[in-house]
Amino acid sequence: MKRIINILKEHSGSQMMLGGFVAIGLCVVTLIIIEGAHLNDVSKAVRDAVQDAVTTSCTENYARVYNGIREGYSGGYTLEKGGSWSATIDPGDVYDKLDNVLGTRKEGDKHVKYVDGKEAFTLSGLTVQMTNAPFAPENADHAGKLTGIAYVNVSVPMGFNWGVPPMQLSLKVKAGYISKF
Repeated sequence: MKRIINILKEHSGSQMMLGGFVAIGLCVVTLIIIEGAHLNDVSKAVRDAVQDAVTTSCTENYARVYNGIREGYSGGYTLEKGGSWSATIDPGDVYDKLDNVLGTRKEGDKHVKYVDGKEAFTLSGLTVQMTNAPFAPENADHAGKLTGIAYVNVSVPMGFNWGVPPMQLSLKVKAGYISKF
C-alpha cells in the first residue's frame, strides 16, 4: 500500500501532460484565428464586389442623367413630349455583374461560388433600391444624389466542418453617383 501511495505522490512526467494540453490548445486557437480571417476575407470581397456592381449600375444611368451641374445637382430625368420631366432610373442586373466579378453561378434562387469543387459561399436575396436625386431642389448644397442601396445575404460554410452551421451575413452596401465637371 505504501508503494502505491509513493507512486501517486511522485510528480515525474506530470509536465508532459500539461505540455500536450497546451500544444492542443494552441492548435485550436490557431485554427479559429485562421477560420475567422478566412470568413472576414470572403465577406470583404463580397461587399466590395456588390459595391462595385451597384456603383456600375449608378454610373450606367449616366445617359439618363439630367445635367444640373450648374445648379450643383444631377439626377435621372428625361424630358417628356409635354415639356414635363419624368424620373428614369434603372437598377440594372446586379446579379449578372456579381456573377462576372465573383465567378458565381445561378442555382435556383441562389448564386453559388465553387472552389476546387467545394462551395465557397452563396449569395441570395439581393435587392437594389435606386434613389433619384431631386429635380430642381430648393437648396442644391443639401440636395441628395443618385444613390443605390443593395441588400444581399451571404452564406459562407466553415472550412473546418465540425458540424458548425455556415456563417450567415446580411450585407447593406450603398453607392452613389455625382457628375464631375
